[in-house]
Amino acid sequence: MTIVLQHWIDGERRGDTLFVDRLRPSDGKPWSKVPIASQGTVDDAVASARTALPAWRKLSVQERCKFVSDMAEWIGARYGEAGQETAL
Repeated sequence: MTIVLQHWIDGERRGDTLFVDRLRPSDGKPWSKVPIASQGTVDDAVASARTALPAWRKLSVQERCKFVSDMAEWIGARYGEAGQETAL
């Protein structure tokens, strides 16, 4: 099974037309396709980040730390799945 990844911008998944294959180390076969961002996608991501920055600045250090910690926990919960997939 090949996983097709997408960009995440403004709370929405965004696809592009160009992809690069990520290969399994064990057999050299593709296991995922990673999008290569077009200029339009990059522009949209930068505009989204600029829009979000004022709200981020208003958060306290504790609120920012909680957000980053929650994201790390979310990623950590899925790390094993991703690691297992790449090792196949």
